[in-house]
Amino acid sequence: MKRVFHLAGLNVALLLIVALAAQARSARLSDFATGPVFDSRFAFDGKRLLTAEPGPTLWDMTTGQPLQVFHGHTDEVQAVAFSPDGRQVLTGAGHSVIPPKDTSIRLWDADTGMELRRFESTSSVGRLQFSPDGTRVFSIAGRGAEVWDVHTGRQVLAVAGGRLFSLDGRRLLGTNDKGTIVTSYGPGGQALCTIPIPAAPVFSTQFSQFSPDASLVVIPGPGTTRTWDAETCRPVQVFAGDTVYVVQASFIAGGRSIITASLDRSARLWDARSGRELRRYEHPGGVEAMLVSRDGTRLLTRWAFPPDYPEDSHGQGGCASLWDVESGREIRRFCPELDKVGLGISWQRNGLVGFSPDGGSIAVVTPSGIPAALFNAHTGELIRQYRR
Repeated sequence: MKRVFHLAGLNVALLLIVALAAQARSARLSDFATGPVFDSRFAFDGKRLLTAEPGPTLWDMTTGQPLQVFHGHTDEVQAVAFSPDGRQVLTGAGHSVIPPKDTSIRLWDADTGMELRRFESTSSVGRLQFSPDGTRVFSIAGRGAEVWDVHTGRQVLAVAGGRLFSLDGRRLLGTNDKGTIVTSYGPGGQALCTIPIPAAPVFSTQFSQFSPDASLVVIPGPGTTRTWDAETCRPVQVFAGDTVYVVQASFIAGGRSIITASLDRSARLWDARSGRELRRYEHPGGVEAMLVSRDGTRLLTRWAFPPDYPEDSHGQGGCASLWDVESGREIRRFCPELDKVGLGISWQRNGLVGFSPDGGSIAVVTPSGIPAALFNAHTGELIRQYRR
């Protein structure tokens, strides 16, 4: 039986955490990235790259050539994902502007390109992930969050307003119809608790994150970042020090530390338990976005040039920086004058950037979904450039 929960009409800003007990099977969370999913339009397993545009395509990152193209969607593909064993891929369709013709989620055989299963979502799909054991698909669509049975294709749960699943899919952040962060659920969909978060913007759900064990959620905001207990919704810790808006927060080191990115030109490493600042990564401009490698050793930030910054001679607007998290050393800066491949520029212009699962390499994808380059994440050096 399908359960549907609606979160509309709330008159306060609240936090939504949904616990979905049906998929509470044990699995190693180390098998999944601990950083937030920055963009669902591509997935990188270290050897293969899966992109959504111009059509869902699987690429060989050694040669830069396509391995498989998945044909069948009749509208834009907005989200893709690998299965835990890498043998299957997911694609989700829809359209972000006009009414979509196709909002299906499709499961494919990665080797043959054969469609194995279809999940009929009712609105455009924006994010996809598998449960750790591969038996459930979790999707974020225009109308909220959905949970699907991989073997039957049946929808087992829908939560209107849901926006972000935990790594194991048992909990969920969401928004109400006014765009504010909202409430909380427990096993089978029952409400657990609510947390007031005054004036929290919509994108806080996108750049918030659950801890690896889903016991805490970290939420960035104006000048401070906070963690909350994901079962009781009680405040746990405040991370104070950022002087401007904190745009993103991520757990690392198994949930023992937190990294934040702020428009005050810094990224900061914090002790998750005590709230103490451990390290600061200074930038010439406000930090607009960040990515953290799965092992927590590398940080990639994108930052904006301040007015009259001398390196902005071409009016490109900003750079990307690769950091060693432990030492705080900036390994490499990718700016227009230095970065002929375009890591920083591609990222700024809606291109895609992501770490491999082992944290050893960084893939750069053009806005049109074509592999552009592969970098060594330890040294920042170019491994391979793909030319078309």
